[in-house]
Amino acid sequence: MTQNSGMTVLLLSVVTCGLYMLYWFYKTGEEMNAKFQAGIPSFILFFVFSPYWIWKWAQGVEKVTKGGTSAAMAFIFVFFLGAIGAMLIQNKFNEVGGAPAAA
Repeated sequence: MTQNSGMTVLLLSVVTCGLYMLYWFYKTGEEMNAKFQAGIPSFILFFVFSPYWIWKWAQGVEKVTKGGTSAAMAFIFVFFLGAIGAMLIQNKFNEVGGAPAAA
């Protein structure tokens, strides 16, 4: 997974009133599909039925982290904690990637 600072994800999400978080969802979903065949549906479904799309995305997170973050926990993080949850999951992605996060 692409290395990003979890704090950057949080701050940009807050400053842009959630627009960056939508972009982050899109980019991480595309990357999980391309590199890990996660089976996440098209991002257009996010706007039609976001809880379903977020659940499928959370299942991709579980696959990428090899169970380090369960789908249920990823769903709870982003659905209920928003940008804070995105920061926590980005930090998990950084652990999987093994390289230091970009500042």
